[in-house]
Amino acid sequence: WLGVLDPEKHTLTVANAGHMPTMIRYASGEVVEVGDEATGLPIGVMDDVEYDQITIDLAPGHKVVMYTDGINEAADPNDELFSIERIRSRFAEEDGIPTLGQNLIDDVRRFMNGAPQGDDMCLVCFGRSA
Repeated sequence: WLGVLDPEKHTLTVANAGHMPTMIRYASGEVVEVGDEATGLPIGVMDDVEYDQITIDLAPGHKVVMYTDGINEAADPNDELFSIERIRSRFAEEDGIPTLGQNLIDDVRRFMNGAPQGDDMCLVCFGRSA
């Protein structure tokens, strides 16, 4: 996943090499996943792969979450997965970007309830205030 944030144009341009789609929360509260159709193969699978890029306009109040599959695929002791739906729900209800990331990680850890972590977890959250 590669993203370029342009603070002057208020855009985020994304090229995705097999990661989860970028999640956007509009000022209205609607949460959408963008760029799924432009997701390419993981880097190194094939030589000379070209990756599509998408550009997202970021209006005031828009928030962005990017994460690796170690979060949605985190398992509890019964091997139930945390899920993209849980991430989407938390993102929809959480208003503050400063607390979203920590609260989401805390939710994942509680959900895992002592089960071993099976994959790396990376989470990036930010938003446009004005």
